[in-house]
Amino acid sequence: MTGRRIPRGVRRVPDASAMGHSMRAPGIDPRTWFAQGTVGTTTEDGTFNPTDDDAIHITAEGVIVDVQILTYAGERWPVTARYNGICGGPGLTIYSPIRPGDEVLVAFAGGRMEAAFILARLNNPSAPILGDTPGATPGSQPPTWQNDRLVINATEPLQIKAPALSIEAPMLSLNGRTVANKPEPL
Repeated sequence: MTGRRIPRGVRRVPDASAMGHSMRAPGIDPRTWFAQGTVGTTTEDGTFNPTDDDAIHITAEGVIVDVQILTYAGERWPVTARYNGICGGPGLTIYSPIRPGDEVLVAFAGGRMEAAFILARLNNPSAPILGDTPGATPGSQPPTWQNDRLVINATEPLQIKAPALSIEAPMLSLNGRTVANKPEPL
């Protein structure tokens, strides 16, 4: 198998230090780091509780979540992070409930602990990708999602609020029953 040959000078590994230096300016910190964490509260004596509902604070300015992160050195640190659901903004907001015990990916902008925000909730053994059979034991069957479609699988009530809603689909199923199976509007 022959491939495109890349000149030796182009193949070098990027130098992160040189890139940081090139972006350096007063007030700019190019460092951003990430950590895996679990939603829950940490007491003054360091006891972590991944079932405490007080880990989630809903305010007019947004959702604030207490998380215990695992650092690269293997230490566990309590942090408070902003959570935005899936998407937030003036034109579209999609909220996805976050719960104590959820495994999350936390980013720290500028390398600052006080600038933490949750990028994503992660599937894990206690929150696996769901199967198709209602009430099935998690992990007892293949996941619903096989990287072949967009799936919204909600365990919470689902609300859609919009001035108009348009669905264009050649096949539409509701509650497992096909209600449209032709390329024309309902």
